[in-house]
Amino acid sequence: MACGTREEAATQPGTAGLAGAWRVTMPRSVRRFTTALTLAADGTRVTQFDSASEQRGATLGGGVWGPTGDREFALSFAAGRYDATTGDTTGIAKVQGKVLLAEAGDAWDGQIRDTTLDPSGRQLSRSALFRASATRIRIEPLA
Repeated sequence: MACGTREEAATQPGTAGLAGAWRVTMPRSVRRFTTALTLAADGTRVTQFDSASEQRGATLGGGVWGPTGDREFALSFAAGRYDATTGDTTGIAKVQGKVLLAEAGDAWDGQIRDTTLDPSGRQLSRSALFRASATRIRIEPLA
């Protein structure tokens, strides 16, 4: 669900409330995963999908987001997955989610699901819904 132009996004109720930079935390198997997420006012998004390891490289993902209700938003994005040693594409990760923005606009909480596809697009796995939460990244003056 993408918003149109920046001007259209600015006039959609609640849209500007989610635009910005976020520190996102979610469980990932036996460990927590924390990342930065940027949601642009035009409905696009950029985020890190995975951490680097010996088995795979860190991955950036791109996608879209948009309002679905009062302080409610849908998020969708995709990221390539790669073999860290060869650089070969091993698949695609797709993520869908729905989040609720706190009334103060400084945090959100929601449910996320990720799906792993092979390089041809065939589904290999799909997670159960899991919780994700985020806090807005603010400018911190240099002391």
